[in-house]
Amino acid sequence: MVINKKYHILFLVLIWACNSPVSENVEQVAVIKLDPLLTGKKEKVNLSEVAESIEYITLETNEQSIFGHIVKPSEQIKFFEKGILISDKRKLLHFNYQGEFIGEIGKRGIGPTEYADIRDFAVIPNLQQIAVLSPPNQRTYIYDYTGEGTKDFMVDFWPLHIASLGDEFVYAIPKGRRKPYGYHSLKFLSHDNKGSQELLIDYFDKESSESVALSSNQRLYHIKDSELSFWEFYYDTIWRISPDRIITPAFYLDYEENKLPSKYLFDKYVSSQNEQLDQYVRLWGLVESKRFFFFDMDNKNKLNRVYFDKMQNTGANLRFNKKGKVNAYHFGFYNDMDGGVHFWPDGEMDENRIFKLVYPHELLAHFSDENSAEKIGLSLHTMDKSDNPILMIVKLKD
Repeated sequence: MVINKKYHILFLVLIWACNSPVSENVEQVAVIKLDPLLTGKKEKVNLSEVAESIEYITLETNEQSIFGHIVKPSEQIKFFEKGILISDKRKLLHFNYQGEFIGEIGKRGIGPTEYADIRDFAVIPNLQQIAVLSPPNQRTYIYDYTGEGTKDFMVDFWPLHIASLGDEFVYAIPKGRRKPYGYHSLKFLSHDNKGSQELLIDYFDKESSESVALSSNQRLYHIKDSELSFWEFYYDTIWRISPDRIITPAFYLDYEENKLPSKYLFDKYVSSQNEQLDQYVRLWGLVESKRFFFFDMDNKNKLNRVYFDKMQNTGANLRFNKKGKVNAYHFGFYNDMDGGVHFWPDGEMDENRIFKLVYPHELLAHFSDENSAEKIGLSLHTMDKSDNPILMIVKLKD
């Protein structure tokens, strides 16, 4: 995608505002105009327009494997070569790709290598290790793939997210907690906690005289193992981070005149209900694949779910009527592929697969008879509303 002169200048400024090393190859930055996607007619889009296939993984339910509500699946569910890791913030569970429960990673407690709770976790495939970030005691705990603790170390700053890149850890420090650490958004630590480097200065935080509100709405995620991506609420840029610690702006999200003014990042405005907020667009979260973006957005105080095709430079604002209900809508893709529940992604599995958690009560309400569910490999008569959810895995078109 070609950037016009306006955006070329914008990204030169953007790069100047970040500390070295930041890539200067601004010609690689793609601009996504959000306004045409939001203001266009809301469309019914079939899942088959973006997807090739669907599979379901029924997660085993027993006393050891049952887990609590998953608030942010994109953070709390991660996939690796040995299976699926799921955290409900109180424990971290390991399932294989058939949904069978393998075991628990570490333990909650006060003993050696026991965590207080789980804010985030990361897999380090090169070392076959799993890292758990536990903010109450400012520590990162390291476990092997069997769940045995091997070591832990102090984290003398206040991150809310952790990811791996090669043999290193990358931590994301939230807005409102950056001042003591040079206003950096990201910090690298080696796996043995011996070397560190801070990157990506937040100049808004640095130059603000008022108290900036704490914000945990960030994404630090993998599409492919050799690269990390980073996005944060309010900012317009989606960054790529390479193993040699080079940060590159990859996408610019253009809100035009509908962008939330920066004053609403201050504590005194966040804590008050301001009717003026209704006129702005806010991006609350995103899921990304090799070809597509899926955006959760608030446009003039109303939910919008927008998908964007990077290859075709097209997209749509998704909505369709719920069957038999007036003024009630689904915001997602219409499942025309297997008759199952309709789809909107909760997170990434890899560069070409995304997932959604489907709870038993949703399936029991959706299917009118046992035969319909059995066609896609689900058995309703053995399903209880208290069971663990099912993973709906969608493979996207290349």
